[in-house]
Amino acid sequence: MNRKMYFITSSKKILLFFKKFFIFNSMKTQSKDTDPKIEKVQISLLKKQSIAKKFAQVCSLSQITIQLSKRSIARKNQNLDDKQVNLLFITHQYGKDLADRVFQYLNR
Repeated sequence: MNRKMYFITSSKKILLFFKKFFIFNSMKTQSKDTDPKIEKVQISLLKKQSIAKKFAQVCSLSQITIQLSKRSIARKNQNLDDKQVNLLFITHQYGKDLADRVFQYLNR
């Protein structure tokens, strides 16, 4: 791949990175609870998707994971407001130092 292609735009850079490192060329059946024939069909469908579609699915999965994590924090800490839930999420994911800096920034 030509080096110049990596510098076209930030979104294209992300897609090129994704294409280079996350192509499903070497996928093998792995699920113990899925019939191998069905899993091969699933892998085939994944291989046929465009890079943009695969990237969108990864972004969607990441967003859902964040939402579920925040919901869990809120359920376990019902006395916290949204801001406090978000800060606790930052603490769990990125550490207390960053959460403290975000807190200080928000309370300027």
